Amino acid sequence: MQEAVPVGAGAMAAILGVGLDVVERACEEAAQGQVCSAANINSQNQVVIAGDAAAVDRAIGLCRRGAPNAP
Repeated sequence: MQEAVPVGAGAMAAILGVGLDVVERACEEAAQGQVCSAANINSQNQVVIAGDAAAVDRAIGLCRRGAPNAP
């Protein structure tokens, strides 16, 4: 993570209750030339994403739309 994004520009988020396939698609769409990807796959419905803070925020929003009842 430290090598991919400069200090202070990155973020991580745990995505719960959303399928891995949805999370991976959200990260790809949210990246928009920045870094955003699954960093740790704990289970099919518990994935930690990491990358540029803005891209991670976009991915969170996309995941919420993909699974509106997720926490």
